[in-house]
Amino acid sequence: SNAAMSMLKIIKQAFSSDFAQYIKAGKRLRIKITGSADFLESIFLVHINLGITALFIVYQAIRRWVKNIKNHRHDSVLFYLGFITICVSCAIDLVRFYIGSGETDAALFIRLGLFAAILCYGVLGLGSVVEKVKSGLEAEVISKLAYHDGLTGVANRTAYQEKVDEYEKSRHVNVGVAMFDVNNLKTINDKYGHNSGDELIIKSASIIQKSFENTGVCYRIGGDEFVVFISSKNIEESYKNCIENMKTNISNANKNTPYDISIAYGMAVYDSKKSSKISDVLKVADERMYICKAKIKKKNKV
Repeated sequence: SNAAMSMLKIIKQAFSSDFAQYIKAGKRLRIKITGSADFLESIFLVHINLGITALFIVYQAIRRWVKNIKNHRHDSVLFYLGFITICVSCAIDLVRFYIGSGETDAALFIRLGLFAAILCYGVLGLGSVVEKVKSGLEAEVISKLAYHDGLTGVANRTAYQEKVDEYEKSRHVNVGVAMFDVNNLKTINDKYGHNSGDELIIKSASIIQKSFENTGVCYRIGGDEFVVFISSKNIEESYKNCIENMKTNISNANKNTPYDISIAYGMAVYDSKKSSKISDVLKVADERMYICKAKIKKKNKV
């Protein structure tokens, strides 16, 4: 977590090369003064060294705190609480050691202080992870709202336009532009209500998406209009296979609806070497779609 890294940074600063040389010099001075390298005989000098080290770390922490105030940034209270807990627990055990209370466990409060500090930094770390996950989820939701249609869940016109721009900027694009229009939306709205009309749009989007899922992405570009860009080596063959899948999916869906789902379709191929704008190809696909729509209406009348 950021707090734990900050604590390590402070300690690292305290034990920089210059300060480490000071500690080594202190050890040599201890041996010179006491005439012994024995730990117990020179423990008071060890404590002095530790005290100086602790003061230096406190100094670094205060510097960080002042710097953050100037930059209008604030560390969590838990960061300083864990730090203070360690310092206070060390001080208590040092006092207990020199008072000579007769207790054998001279590092009791140090262990408790370290445990409390670990809890503080653990909570900080967990909080940091939760915040990052939360931020990631929020970004995902925002992205989905920005590029997906709120009713159907398929890609929206914004995503469609970005894809169009991407294709038109590329010099080597060969893609099928399939246009779809849901039939009888007004009739179903009038006869069954607007909820049924919305249901028709949702089911139609799902059918198109499912039918073309292996070749392209479905975009809702209008109330009842959809587009799929077909990326395939053999665009015409892939398109025909997907249309057959769509007819089967429509037939299956119509078994569970009080109205008939009907979708008109048309397709044209965009080649960046032959045409500079997808809108020109889309007009061709649109014309073919309306020819299909007319055939469906004629068939239904018969």
